[in-house]
Amino acid sequence: MEEERERLMKAYYERDKKYKESEKIFWDIEYPKKSVDEKVTFWTGNIHRQMRWNGESGFDEMAIFSRKNYESWKNLEPNFDVLLPEIIKKLGSWVSSEEVYRKIKGE
Repeated sequence: MEEERERLMKAYYERDKKYKESEKIFWDIEYPKKSVDEKVTFWTGNIHRQMRWNGESGFDEMAIFSRKNYESWKNLEPNFDVLLPEIIKKLGSWVSSEEVYRKIKGE
């Protein structure tokens, strides 16, 4: 039983290490090569997916636009403020830019 636990823990940590390595490669090498349009598409897809997950879980879809998330997005993409208007447009008419900006300001 202990051997199986050790094997599972080792597999978990190895998978976690590979995930972190792939994330580093993406953010350090692949993401910076993207054009502005590709970055907008990336962020739109990422945010839309998180909104959908919130909705499917019974939470407010717009809760994704929190001050905390906004700061983490800006940490990954310093020019996020430039991309945000285009991201909002791509998300569609059901996403209000006024509401997005109000939520990311923490209001």
